[in-house]
Amino acid sequence: MLLLLGFVTLTALLVWALQDVPWRDVASGSIGAMQAEEANSGSPAEQNGYASRADFPPHLVDAVLAVEDRRFYDHFGLDLRGIARAVVSNFQAGAIVQGGSTITQQLVKIAYLRHDRTFKRKIQEAVIAVWLEQRLDKDEILTRYLNSIYLGAGATGMPAAARVYFDKKVEDLDLAESALLAGLIRAPSMLNPLENPEGAVTRANLVLDLMVADGKLTAAEAETAKRRYGELVLSPGSDRRSTILPAGSGSPAACNVNACARAYRSFHPSDCTYQPYSGPRRLCEK
Repeated sequence: MLLLLGFVTLTALLVWALQDVPWRDVASGSIGAMQAEEANSGSPAEQNGYASRADFPPHLVDAVLAVEDRRFYDHFGLDLRGIARAVVSNFQAGAIVQGGSTITQQLVKIAYLRHDRTFKRKIQEAVIAVWLEQRLDKDEILTRYLNSIYLGAGATGMPAAARVYFDKKVEDLDLAESALLAGLIRAPSMLNPLENPEGAVTRANLVLDLMVADGKLTAAEAETAKRRYGELVLSPGSDRRSTILPAGSGSPAACNVNACARAYRSFHPSDCTYQPYSGPRRLCEK
């Protein structure tokens, strides 16, 4: 009886949550109304078309995965470890301070759902994400995501952001530029480098440290990229206000507590157990 009651309750919950999902858009693979509205809001110069998977440089992909979904190629649309960690953090904080959304879930939210943070929307997001993973391969999901995320200054998608901030094609982005753009995903308005260059570089430094922790960079490569911020000029040759980014600080063996605190609202200094690059470490996990 308990199993039957649980099954009926779960079925009723899913029917309630999924009844207003735009299944026609999801099934056809077209973008939803919310994304279409956002994509058309920028000026023509800021919307630079759709890039293929091969157009995105490997260091850009590595940067995005390191900071947004490090187990992207291993999960089925939901990261159960990430969800468990978020549940514990939210319970301890007594509020929603951390999410466990994967890149697939983020794509679902961008393309098909409203951006409100409700229980109903989270159910929709999870179900569609699992369904989408069965229909599309990982590279296609990642490609759609990189072309769809909003990155501030009216730029929707990495190709548009590369043009807006650096006046480059996305395939020409270097490591420092890629880390900066990847860092904007979580808070594009607050970290817009044209308005908040110090915040953008602090976040980019964290992205580089996470890439080292994931074995995608060496310590020396990360430090070289951090120093490059002192010579980067944003929006060269455009009518936007050009900004020279502040140089990144170099302290590879120390935990950047300020960067972690800005990156994750649930962060506490005791969580940052960053150790020298030669040994095992965990850097401010989401």
